[in-house]
Amino acid sequence: MIGLSIIEQAVKVLKKGGTIIYPTETLWGIGCDATNEAAVDKVSIIKDRDLVKGYILMVDEIDMLTGYVDSFSKSIQELLSSEMPTTMVFPKCYGLPSNVIRSDGTVAFRVAKTKLCKELIRSFGKPIISTSANPSKEITAIEKSKIPASILDCADYVLNLPDGQEMSMVPSRILRIDSGGSPQRIR
Repeated sequence: MIGLSIIEQAVKVLKKGGTIIYPTETLWGIGCDATNEAAVDKVSIIKDRDLVKGYILMVDEIDMLTGYVDSFSKSIQELLSSEMPTTMVFPKCYGLPSNVIRSDGTVAFRVAKTKLCKELIRSFGKPIISTSANPSKEITAIEKSKIPASILDCADYVLNLPDGQEMSMVPSRILRIDSGGSPQRIR
């Protein structure tokens, strides 16, 4: 089990509507409770990001999508379950604040691939925001040392990787579910 104390601390922050800096399978990210509108606004302010852009929401397992999106095909489920980090853009969502939804009404989800992210989200019990730990339109931080001080100083908690813990910086593919329910590659 990954340093339970860092996960417990992060969950406490998330439950209070705070923001965290954490390593994902693709980059260092800023996260918060994706169901808390005020927390999502904090992330937008930290990043100096347009409030109407929407975010990627990370879940621990496919089952966590239940209640947030319509049912989807087995092929979509297989893509989300694959080892490759995959962000899926769903055409509709439910029970989420408007500031996580894109201007076209879609919402993007990714199933966590790293043990740390899975344990964090499972312990929290809800999706979290997954966005890069850098100001909008600036270089993405793939190393903790590259995260700007302005971002680190605004976060309520920074998760540190346990010694020896590796991060795989494979960029996620992004797929959109079309009107027929089939995935179409965006990136």
